[in-house]
Amino acid sequence: MACLKKAQLLFFRDPLSRFIWQYVFPLQFALGLLGNSLNLWVLASDEVPNIASDMLAAVSFCDLAFLLVMLPHCLAAFDTIAYDVTFR
Repeated sequence: MACLKKAQLLFFRDPLSRFIWQYVFPLQFALGLLGNSLNLWVLASDEVPNIASDMLAAVSFCDLAFLLVMLPHCLAAFDTIAYDVTFR
């Protein structure tokens, strides 16, 4: 790690990408986590079981999985985490 400069360690270099990953995505993550969790909770009830509810629950679960997979990518936008050797 000593041979790389601090600017080379950054994952995002342009200000627009940094803004999106530091401010927009955390809000999208929080709202998506809340909305998809509520969606799964409602659709998992056995009051009206049908194929449409199962398909919507699968889409909601996949959306949650995608948001969780994108979380490390979002964390790389913050300098304290981007320079951390353990994170890399």
